[in-house]
Amino acid sequence: MGKEICKQNPVRWVSIDPGLGGTGLAFWENDRLLVDDEEDAKGVHTIRPPDKDADWMKKALRICDKADGLFESYGPTKVVIEEPFVSLRGRKTLVAAKAGSVVKLSILSGMLIQTAINSMDYHMAIRFFKVELIPPSVWKGQLPDKALKNRIEAWAKKEKCSLPSRLSEHARDALGLGLHYLGKL
Repeated sequence: MGKEICKQNPVRWVSIDPGLGGTGLAFWENDRLLVDDEEDAKGVHTIRPPDKDADWMKKALRICDKADGLFESYGPTKVVIEEPFVSLRGRKTLVAAKAGSVVKLSILSGMLIQTAINSMDYHMAIRFFKVELIPPSVWKGQLPDKALKNRIEAWAKKEKCSLPSRLSEHARDALGLGLHYLGKL
């Protein structure tokens, strides 16, 4: 009976890998990756700010502006988003921590969530909208990028879901986050 109810009342949701250099989004309906009407345009997207030299807030605003159109098209009522974090391992993440990247990513994450909420009718958003934060250590752990890519490809083959031939690291992480959420990674 539970699956029957899901088919009658499908839940659309988005998994997001936020980043100022590029944000990955994967749109789902229940446990199925959504596909656009256009041929070969899948429910997996990478949004990059057009101006690499812009300050971080301009990048965040441009990312949210582009995400707004996608949220309008797909209509998610749930956001599953990677929780911004600082790892104390690795030089790259320590440099990012000193630059305030976690604060900037947290702001971007909040802006993306608010943009998704704004795409819904206000009363529906209050009643139905949900947000889940998942730390990378929980969904990805120490999984290397190549292993993540192989798992996503194996899932796509099993589900007979054709993915774009080239996925950015951001789009791949958004897909991986969504698959983890579904218990299929």
